[in-house]
Amino acid sequence: MGVDVALEDEDGVELGPTVSDPTHAFTRSLPHPDDASFACLRFVDPYGDTTFNSLQIPLLIEELGRLQQGGDETLRSFLDEVIRLAEQALAAPHLYLKFYGD
Repeated sequence: MGVDVALEDEDGVELGPTVSDPTHAFTRSLPHPDDASFACLRFVDPYGDTTFNSLQIPLLIEELGRLQQGGDETLRSFLDEVIRLAEQALAAPHLYLKFYGD
């Protein structure tokens, strides 16, 4: 299974449904960890967990949009849902976007 993404509160409680990437479309499109043009996405660990806070999320949304431009329909659909969760994380304090790897 690919990366799952959840909106969580400060206690780690999931707030709504998780977005899943069963085809690994997102995992295959992640930038290399050395790619400094992706300040956030290059640190998503496809085999571990990665958490983004409200200060990082605006930049993360921009980077997700960049991935959408070159992606196929499966990737674009996944990223649409992730961006929706990221925008929800900005709507209130103490919310986080968490990426769960395999």
